[in-house]
Amino acid sequence: YRFVYVLPFSSHRVLVEDTTFSDGPALDVAERTNAVRAYAARMGWRVARVVRAEKGVLAMPWAAPEGPSAGEALAIGWRGGWFHPATGYSTPVALRVAAALATVDPRHLAEDARTALHVLEGTLARQMWFARLLNRLLFRAIAPSARRDIFERFHTMPEESVLRFYGLRSTRADQLRVFCRRPPKGLHI
Repeated sequence: YRFVYVLPFSSHRVLVEDTTFSDGPALDVAERTNAVRAYAARMGWRVARVVRAEKGVLAMPWAAPEGPSAGEALAIGWRGGWFHPATGYSTPVALRVAAALATVDPRHLAEDARTALHVLEGTLARQMWFARLLNRLLFRAIAPSARRDIFERFHTMPEESVLRFYGLRSTRADQLRVFCRRPPKGLHI
């Protein structure tokens, strides 16, 4: 499954991201660079300069990461598993990690930071589990040729449900909608 993501920063500056959900880590950087340039040309955009280019392959995990062992340094960010498992986006989770760590008493930094992150982990556990479940289903139960249909159907859900999903704040009703569309009127979950 492949798509182009476009995020305008101003009337003359835009981010163009070529994304693929694939079964392996292979990445043809030259081909992707050419594809982005071809997309810009099809849109009628003249590329005066490339401000920055990024490349990478992100895992789509379907199992929870192992936590740090006793005495081991805490890991935050991608290495610590603090990202949205189904999108790879880390900013919403990074903000929650920063907010949790901001409550830590500097006099008890190591102990209080572990506690704060443990509490946050508990808060996000159901959301992370659901996202990893979707990854597992997408890559183990869905034929590659059908993945596009899954993503298209997902993005027909109510906008609020999609936004909550991206923010790791899905309700139980949102999660049910992923599999069975909108619940019947009068059903409260």
